[in-house]
Amino acid sequence: MGEQEMKNLQARLAALSPEQRALFEQQLMRKTMSAQSERAAQQIPRREHNRPSPLSFDQERLWQLHQEAPDLPTYNVYGAIRLKGSLQLKAMEWAVNEIIRRHEAWRTVFRVVDGEVRQVVLPELLLQVAEADLTYTPQGELEQAVQQAIGEEVKRPFDLEKGPLLRVKLVRLSEQESCLVLTVHHLVTDRVTFSIVFEELTEHYRAFLQGEGSKLPPPALQYADYAEWQRSYLQGDVRGKLVDYWQKKLAGSAYVLQLPTDFPRPQVQSHRGARVFFTIPEKLADQLKAVGQREGATGFMVLLAAFQVLLHRLSGQEDILVGTPVANRGRKETERVIGYFLTSSVLRTQLHGQLSFLDVLKCVRETAVEAFAHQELPFRLLQEALALPEDTSRNPVFQAMFVYVDVDDRPLQLPGLEIRYDLLDAGTAKYDLTVGLVERECGLECFFEYSPDLFLDATVGEFAANWLRMLPKIIENPAGKICTLYA
Repeated sequence: MGEQEMKNLQARLAALSPEQRALFEQQLMRKTMSAQSERAAQQIPRREHNRPSPLSFDQERLWQLHQEAPDLPTYNVYGAIRLKGSLQLKAMEWAVNEIIRRHEAWRTVFRVVDGEVRQVVLPELLLQVAEADLTYTPQGELEQAVQQAIGEEVKRPFDLEKGPLLRVKLVRLSEQESCLVLTVHHLVTDRVTFSIVFEELTEHYRAFLQGEGSKLPPPALQYADYAEWQRSYLQGDVRGKLVDYWQKKLAGSAYVLQLPTDFPRPQVQSHRGARVFFTIPEKLADQLKAVGQREGATGFMVLLAAFQVLLHRLSGQEDILVGTPVANRGRKETERVIGYFLTSSVLRTQLHGQLSFLDVLKCVRETAVEAFAHQELPFRLLQEALALPEDTSRNPVFQAMFVYVDVDDRPLQLPGLEIRYDLLDAGTAKYDLTVGLVERECGLECFFEYSPDLFLDATVGEFAANWLRMLPKIIENPAGKICTLYA
């Protein structure tokens, strides 16, 4: 391959999301398989029964974590959508219930059957959209009342045995303004699920207004089908090779991030949390992406490298482990399935002050591509394979999480309504420190989620300020040593 062809290939790779890059890597590897083996590896059969099914591996881990603090909303996934215009409540309620009818995951509950936790699909479930009327609230008190109503809604825990594991609430602010709050337990949803839901919600809402039924084809697969298949697939050589890769990749790590804390670490995590919000302006975000494109790296990789440099600076450690959620939907059958496919991948970077940012970025790029190509090993099985000593004071394997959300190509679009999304804080934290970045037209909406048992709000605010001061320096001189970024 010539030099120009290589540059063209790097440019095309840089335009791919991390998940797309992983699929590209998987496709390259699969070219060595026979056509018959390829077809066998791709097939996920429908289960031919309606009995309770086992959980997927990461579902089981999440269920166990929920049992440790069932009254906390730690694993509630939520969103608040501001609507301007006249929302048709009956159309919205019908649209939500069409999704529930079509997708088993959203009418699933979790019960212990014969000593084992199982997912039980309810034959039917009819959800009512709750309402809160704030139209008579004085204007000066309205926003505070809205935030209180949203906060109470997203913080309410779910009963996993009884269900339902989702709630929809409409908060009316005025005749032409409202807020739709969607809360779902993580056991039955992930980010791709929300993309599917928004697309279907748009379709069903329009169909109801036009007096039509749903025109969408029935799902080819349900989540419990995947969970049963995964249990049989991740055995023998398949599981052994994945475990072997990760054990070698993480060998020798201390698995502990020593950030400077304001308070002594409690012996048991409370999962209380708070967030500091900030923005990376569009121009700065585009400049960072341009740095990556020149190196065949995505925006995800550039910001991840910058985050790991920040953690290196704060902790003084040279071996940094960061977790990141991965979609784990590399198989075509799972693309349109609602449910919890998400797993956590571990990205390890070894760095010191004499490296350039480009050196770090190269390492992050290679590590990320490899990690996404090996994403089918559930984090629960990785944790078992590593067999780390139990430590109730911190998360196993990694304590910092990096979450990067590309612009959703299937946003919620309801006829006659203007829509914008709210940034929320439910007061929980799964890790010592999480950075979340969401692409918007204005740039990147960001937050640092942290444990107030460890940090003061002002301390985390300074973390964010340090990071924001670092980013323009990366753009100015990406080939410079990372120790110069700290000044």
